[in-house]
Amino acid sequence: MPMSALTLVGSFYTFMHIQSPSQKIYFLPYNILVKFYLSRCMFMCKKFFALALCIMILACSCAANAEGLKIGILAKSETGPTFNTKSSLESSWLWSLMGHGHGENDEYISFEDLPSMIMALESGKVDELDLPQIVGEYIMAQNPNYKVSCVMRPENVYFAFGFLKEKNVILWQNFNYALRLMRRNGTLQDLQAKYLYNPGKIEPEPVKFDLFPNAQKVKFAVTGDIPPIDYTAPDGTPAGFNAALLAEIGRLLKINIEIINVTSGAKTAALTSGRADGVFWYVVSTNKDIILVDNDILLTSDPYYTFNIYMHIRKK
Repeated sequence: MPMSALTLVGSFYTFMHIQSPSQKIYFLPYNILVKFYLSRCMFMCKKFFALALCIMILACSCAANAEGLKIGILAKSETGPTFNTKSSLESSWLWSLMGHGHGENDEYISFEDLPSMIMALESGKVDELDLPQIVGEYIMAQNPNYKVSCVMRPENVYFAFGFLKEKNVILWQNFNYALRLMRRNGTLQDLQAKYLYNPGKIEPEPVKFDLFPNAQKVKFAVTGDIPPIDYTAPDGTPAGFNAALLAEIGRLLKINIEIINVTSGAKTAALTSGRADGVFWYVVSTNKDIILVDNDILLTSDPYYTFNIYMHIRKK
């Protein structure tokens, strides 16, 4: 019933009760309507209070961060995308509600590797680190002095292998064959469950690579900057998901895999200089049908892992 009609009925019953208070038939509906009006008022007051509280939180958070935050990100490779962009943060309402109003004054500082980012956070050179969720969870499991600042869902990010288009097309095709076979027989899913579903709970074990006499040698560049996906142990030994995936592909293709260490910003240079035959790559895309050719010089394989959640972590 519309509120105007309820008001009219309530007024009628109030009038009748005043004129004939002894007539109980009018007294009962009048009490019910009074209770109804009171409940409606309480409901509207609660909604108004909640809205006012949200406005206060947003206003305070934006004012508190008027000077902007310093946010550490991994350096992009020469032809690759960064892990995150300012535009994806600007669309995140959760960023503001968590008490960190994003503004034009925020500064993004690029680092060549993950250890440098962590050192900058510890020393106060940056306020937060911008990381894929799985990496943030791994770092927080290793260091309980860090906490989540905010969580975002930007574009999809696909992890894949990258090869030079001009010289490694056959290798690109062979890796795609191996990935599709592993996806069909469940090996890829088993590796993901072992290395990626509980990041940081168990330190990744070093991976052993089989050696095949007189077989092709493929040099692969790793950074160790995306644990536990792209990871190397403190002594430089390859470990984690990517290393285990490479070892399995080496066994399937009967090739010898050699691991070399590079920084995140030098992956393309490792390919073009011939120091590496392949690299771990990632493609940022809003299209589920990922395009295999990433740019003019690079071919990317079928994706072997996908995520679309980022987080910012900071010191407690």
